[in-house]
Amino acid sequence: MGLTLGGPLVKDKLFFFLSYDDFKRVSAPPQANFIPDATQLAAVVARAQAAGGYVAGDLSADNVAFQKTTIAKLDWTLNSNHRAAFRVNGFTNENPFNAAAGGNNAIERGVDFSDKMVSASTQLISTLGTGQLNELRVQYAQRHQTRFAHDPSVTSPTVNIAGGTVNGINNKIGRAHV
Repeated sequence: MGLTLGGPLVKDKLFFFLSYDDFKRVSAPPQANFIPDATQLAAVVARAQAAGGYVAGDLSADNVAFQKTTIAKLDWTLNSNHRAAFRVNGFTNENPFNAAAGGNNAIERGVDFSDKMVSASTQLISTLGTGQLNELRVQYAQRHQTRFAHDPSVTSPTVNIAGGTVNGINNKIGRAHV
């Protein structure tokens, strides 16, 4: 879903532009090209139980991402030689249970990921003569990213199986690890 709006506030002097986009992406869960047989699966489940009472999961969680983007801008023609622009934009990305973000060395493979950014700028552009421009720009930006366990009350092991591929990464590590 999105919205874009713009136009003059003062004829030939002041213009505005607004944009908002709200996007939800649902993609298939990670898939392995190695499907263990019943004996191999039982061995992994038993090892997880023995390693700390972990309950072996599966690859059934959907990968859902939410993104919101906002832009606001004003363009102001001060006179024939000078114009100013003011802009604010930002985005928020939320990826709950981002199964690929934890990495092989993380305590928890399934993490919630949040990425937020806001930026604001002011710009003054002056024509100094034929073919000469002067620009003054001041900008502020802040970005904040967090990753945390999807369920902070539980940690779970990562199981890598030799010769298998998950999310397009070839796990050639020689043996299963729990």
